[in-house]
Amino acid sequence: MPFIAGIDEAGYSPKLGPLVISLSLFRTENAPANPDFWQHLPESVSKTVKNSRARVIVADSKKVYRKTTDLKTLEKTVFSFTHLSGHCDNNSLRQLLHALNHNPDCSEHPWYRPEEMLLPHHIFKNTAIKHANLLKEELARNKIEYHGATVKPVLEGEFNRTLNRTRNKATLLWEQVAKLIAQAIDRAGEDDIIIYSDKLGSRNNYTQLLEDVLPQAETLSAKNGKESSSYIFKHNARRVEIHFIENGEEAAFPIALSSLFSKYIRELFLIQLNQFFCKCLKGLRPTRGYHKDATRFLRETQNFREKENIPDSILIRNA
Repeated sequence: MPFIAGIDEAGYSPKLGPLVISLSLFRTENAPANPDFWQHLPESVSKTVKNSRARVIVADSKKVYRKTTDLKTLEKTVFSFTHLSGHCDNNSLRQLLHALNHNPDCSEHPWYRPEEMLLPHHIFKNTAIKHANLLKEELARNKIEYHGATVKPVLEGEFNRTLNRTRNKATLLWEQVAKLIAQAIDRAGEDDIIIYSDKLGSRNNYTQLLEDVLPQAETLSAKNGKESSSYIFKHNARRVEIHFIENGEEAAFPIALSSLFSKYIRELFLIQLNQFFCKCLKGLRPTRGYHKDATRFLRETQNFREKENIPDSILIRNA
């Protein structure tokens, strides 16, 4: 049974808040392995918000979460899949991150206190358990196993330090994606694995980058293209396929699921950032972190930040 993984990020462009990269991992008997799990999960999963009925939504996070909506839809999907992987004690952001294989050091950011954010915000836990059971039954019928998710929030301080070292935001992102690729291959053990990632910006050629990740692997095939770039390796007697797909959230279920994990975790961190500053400055409007509004937010908080000796390097991303 080959493993199938999906990788996607949220928060690559904003000026405020973390960059979050996520991996979701499955195992399936489908041969050849197909990342379009939607066709197998019509009773438990919807690809669209409209007419989703009593199902969780797995789709591009930019379509699921919009400015005028709350986190309920994202939260239902994230908590349902987290319960599905056997992690049921997610009473705070800290516990949820632990369930998602990450324990961030937030000590340099006074606004991030993941142990103090109680979860879930918008759904009852019984709702997540119910959906997790539906997912479990339908996945089992189609011989698909869910092996959990991993998230990596890159907080602003780490972001800027890494950027100072790499001098390139694309390189910063690739370093995190490469770590998740290596982790997925390691978790697959001796089994074959197929990894799908959304394309990283406008890059079409990943050959040299992947050779650095898999230095001992034999390259069987490498195809670079605008819509997709695909690579096949022989690695320790097993087959490793890695595909970078334009608009990958539409084609590969694991990418879409990872996009939801990334977006949800980023938004929770932004809630804490906004709560910290809005509590200290009455009348301050929250920010979503994108450049135009971030500029407004920074202007309105400048005097407070100077008074409290909050350095720009732990709040404002340099790229």
